[in-house]
Amino acid sequence: MAPGRKKHQEINSMNREARTTGEPEQGRWNPYVVIIFTLTFCVPLLVVPGILDNAFNTPKNLLILLGVSSMVGLFAVRSLQGREPPPFSSSTATALLFLILLNVFSFFYTGNYYYTAVAAVLNISCLLLFFFASLFLDGKRAFWLMGIIVVSGFLVSVETWLQFFNVFLLFKWAHPGISVMGTIGNSNYLGAYLVFPLFAALALLFLKRERRWLIALSLLILFTIGAFLFSRARAGWMGFFLAAPLFLLLVKRIYRFSLPAYIRSNPRRFIALVLGIVVFLVLLWSLAPKRLHVMLELSNVTNPKTLTLRMRKYYQGSLWLFKQSPVFG
Repeated sequence: MAPGRKKHQEINSMNREARTTGEPEQGRWNPYVVIIFTLTFCVPLLVVPGILDNAFNTPKNLLILLGVSSMVGLFAVRSLQGREPPPFSSSTATALLFLILLNVFSFFYTGNYYYTAVAAVLNISCLLLFFFASLFLDGKRAFWLMGIIVVSGFLVSVETWLQFFNVFLLFKWAHPGISVMGTIGNSNYLGAYLVFPLFAALALLFLKRERRWLIALSLLILFTIGAFLFSRARAGWMGFFLAAPLFLLLVKRIYRFSLPAYIRSNPRRFIALVLGIVVFLVLLWSLAPKRLHVMLELSNVTNPKTLTLRMRKYYQGSLWLFKQSPVFG
């Protein structure tokens, strides 16, 4: 038997087994992967200024709903044909289906059905996206997904940098000094979004050991961090610093890396690395524009006024919901 034909039969055998075990099919790109990659790249970047009043949320939400609806329809048809793994084939998929069910309960305790329907549909759509990713993304495809996240985050960061320096290519109505929004539409949402490209780039930094990749990814991380700081999204900053220890713990477990052991075996290299990072950060801070210095002043960063107002508003709303329906509220 020819080697190529034998390899093809092995892949077909793996794919037949995958449909019953819940593992992603090997050796080809299935439509779910194409849709997931398309949404990952396009949703953060899609804006339609000058056409819609809401140039950000409307096209992004529509694209998410179209993509997820396509995957749901495709999965239903292929499942009836016996060509897909069972939806409860993994613990992750089962947990996501349970969260989707909880979101369905949202319709039972609201006094404003329109906004609840919008929120629940978007939550369910995003959970379904994670559900399909858990079924159809293997290690290699996850690597490509991280690359797409990084590229999309870089393009959003480019627009953020331009806005910070009062160059408005997409939004002619913007004015100097406006809060940056990138292509996301809100500075807080922008900061929350950029957490994902940053961690994706950090993950690739550990996966790609070649020198050229290390240099390119390091520069890209610094560029994205600049946009992350420009957003002045304190919730995003907090999320990044809370997630960083977990990320490092996972890296340590995967690579069996021990920082104390590394310091003991390479004390001079470690000291030189720390000093180099400190000098580099001081240099960057000295070259940063005055506007960034003002934004990051301690009095501005730690100002609790807006946080206090939001907490009061959401606390009152949550308490009212609980009183209306203790079970669902």
